[in-house]
Amino acid sequence: GDSASLLEADYRAAVATAAAHSAATTAKLSTEVEKAAACAQAARQEAERARAETERLQAQLRTVEETARATQARGERVETQVAELRKQVTASSTPILPTYLRYVVKRGDTLQRIAARPEIYGDANQWPRVYEANRDMIGRDRKLKVGQVLLVPK
Repeated sequence: GDSASLLEADYRAAVATAAAHSAATTAKLSTEVEKAAACAQAARQEAERARAETERLQAQLRTVEETARATQARGERVETQVAELRKQVTASSTPILPTYLRYVVKRGDTLQRIAARPEIYGDANQWPRVYEANRDMIGRDRKLKVGQVLLVPK
């Protein structure tokens, strides 16, 4: 039996070495698994932060887009109002007829005759309108001078 006991001792030593090696490998693998789990946890947390940031940015983008749409709509309303005001200004800036006629006094004219003329009032009784409009030029005596220019209210 010496060789059998040597063989057995070698076998035991090999088993012990294998067991020690296995334990070291298991410990090493266990450490690697823990590191991998920690990395996975960190990656999950980073992914969650990125997801939350993405949601925040999407909400911000929606707000900016809504503001842009509202601003564009407001701009279009203002353009419509400006166009409408331009139409009104154009329509109201049609030439306004003068409110006075100019009449040059002829020989024999009186305020009544001027008022009676068809192109003036067609009514001699309207002479005070001509007088009031030209009172400073005519004077209290109501004497007209040939060639004098009178303003006749329409």
